[in-house]
Amino acid sequence: MMTYFKSMHFSLLDKVHTLPDKCPQCGRTLIQVGNNDPFCQYCTKKKMNQRVLDKEREYRESIIRRTKTDVIKRSIIEDQSLENVNFDSFDTSVSDEAKANYDLAVKFTREYLNSSNVFNVFISGGAGRGKSHLAYSMLKYINKNSDKPVTCLFVDFAEAVQRAKAVFNGGDPKYSSENLINFCGKVDYLVIDDLGKEATYQNIDKEATNFAQNLIFGITQRRQDKNTIVTTNLTSKQLRTVYNDSIVSRLFKNLGNHIIKFTDKTPDSRRKRDPF
Repeated sequence: MMTYFKSMHFSLLDKVHTLPDKCPQCGRTLIQVGNNDPFCQYCTKKKMNQRVLDKEREYRESIIRRTKTDVIKRSIIEDQSLENVNFDSFDTSVSDEAKANYDLAVKFTREYLNSSNVFNVFISGGAGRGKSHLAYSMLKYINKNSDKPVTCLFVDFAEAVQRAKAVFNGGDPKYSSENLINFCGKVDYLVIDDLGKEATYQNIDKEATNFAQNLIFGITQRRQDKNTIVTTNLTSKQLRTVYNDSIVSRLFKNLGNHIIKFTDKTPDSRRKRDPF
């Protein structure tokens, strides 16, 4: 075998010449192949390695961008106008409370981005105060600005319950209870929007259906070590009336002071659109 290699002749090697000139960047000796331009082997190899690293980085970034985009696009949003909201579009001029709650939402968002701590956030208050607006703004900001790959999902819970029920009558199977629980349970950041609405269309003290109870229980069971943002029109006491205590306890776990509360001090923005 060695004899075979010794007998081989690489004609291109005969055209390689070492030059007296030095590389202006590293000071090493330049070489020339035939009549081609002189080059530095060391710097050329370094540039080639860097191009490989750049391609690998671009690939990783594309995977992160695709993951972030694909997941948040699978959000369940009943009010399509929410898709255009962000922190900049939140009206802080309507009340001092709105401005204070905006500041809290920004603060909690920065905590999510700058800390490895896991915690939940509750945003409560009457309809039309901006709870969903702030929650989705938080989620979108995290999804866009996180330095590490994260998955973010926004779920209108009442709409999720309706889609899951519809599966039994031929609805899209991707919204089955099992799929919703698995998907909502594994994302890094989840917004559960308007929790309690599905059980309170007629009576604020009406217990949620077993179907909704099982769905939210399955989701919270899987999210005990993940970040969850919840919006609701209900008080803590009303939540415990509507849902099983074990569900509420899981939602309140790791809550601390991460609470944003709207009162009548902030007007209902939806009433501005009343036709009469």
